[in-house]
Amino acid sequence: RAEATTDPVPPPPPHLAARISELSADATRARFLAFGADPAAAELARRTVVAADATGYPPLIARAQLALGAGLEATLDNHTAATYGTAADAALAGGDDVMFVEAFARRLYATASLGGELAGVTAVLPVATTIAKRTGAAGAQARALLFNNAATARLAVGDEPGAIELLRIARRELSPAMSSSEPFVILGNLAMLVSDRREREALFAEERAELERTLGVEHPF
Repeated sequence: RAEATTDPVPPPPPHLAARISELSADATRARFLAFGADPAAAELARRTVVAADATGYPPLIARAQLALGAGLEATLDNHTAATYGTAADAALAGGDDVMFVEAFARRLYATASLGGELAGVTAVLPVATTIAKRTGAAGAQARALLFNNAATARLAVGDEPGAIELLRIARRELSPAMSSSEPFVILGNLAMLVSDRREREALFAEERAELERTLGVEHPF
């Protein structure tokens, strides 16, 4: 059993701390723009990637690449999966296991959904899963995303029972403490695959309740 990670991510060099904080905010802004399908997201993320690379600080490089991946994914760009892969590599180099798991999960989904070569990515899944299991409570949302996206990969190769099993694992990671709506799509994904009508209706109802909680009852989700 993997033990929970307790070591913090190494802090940036003091002389770069202010610049890294500024660029981290830019990366966060780019991701929010990407989630809103704003075409400015990818360009802001590209500028942030260049500046992040210049700092040589792997956690920031990973964050910037995640933002670029989100911007590219919004336009179905074929470089999306590779960009998330770069983010995963940088996160691992920087000792940020939670960010690694998120980046790898997004790479897995992009590869499956955009018709990429899955074999090379899924070969790393056991290692990514081991790392995910050691992230403790801090990694719950990233683990949920990982198992959900692994289910997408199983569906891409026609393994519906395998996808259902992974979605049930993903569901166990969900918590009312999560403020993002993204993880709760797991409930709807599982609902669309289960054969029992009552379970399906209960899952859709639970998903709606969580989306109303995280997005508000007026949101058109």
